[in-house]
Amino acid sequence: MTTYKKVCLDAVSPEVDGPALARTLGLPWRPDERGEGGLMGPQGLYLVWVNEVSDVDTKSERVRLDIRSRRWRGIVVAALDPLAQATWWARVLEGTSQADETGTWEVAGVRGMPVPLVFEPTTEPKTSANRVHWDVAADVDELIGLGATLVRPRDHERPWTVLADPEGNEFCVFPA
Repeated sequence: MTTYKKVCLDAVSPEVDGPALARTLGLPWRPDERGEGGLMGPQGLYLVWVNEVSDVDTKSERVRLDIRSRRWRGIVVAALDPLAQATWWARVLEGTSQADETGTWEVAGVRGMPVPLVFEPTTEPKTSANRVHWDVAADVDELIGLGATLVRPRDHERPWTVLADPEGNEFCVFPA
């Protein structure tokens, strides 16, 4: 149904932040002609894309990359209902979900996804666009039928659709 593509990080200076993240994770950095770029994985596909934005201070830190000891361990999402979020994303991405003793839920076993999605409990509602999101390839109508909401339709400028999951976390959808 849905294929995971990559995770995206918004940065004011991707030409600085991208190479720094690449060095931290020991992955090659490949810039494009605009100064944005990506960290390449072992199969020659982008694992992380660094987007240029004018101001990251207006973005939410509700989603973050969990990097410890120079190792990428997960994509962490603060969730009002971690169980519901993990269940929804496990269904969409055809992965499995499980909880730990802290009430944190993890979605793993997703084809092409190098790290798990981790949903940790929060009491704070989402208030602004996320600085970190992920891209998938899927049928937009199917995702909306499963509970996603349309944020921005695909158009002639951008060949992708922006949807939000049930808690409002944005993600980009490319044609399957």
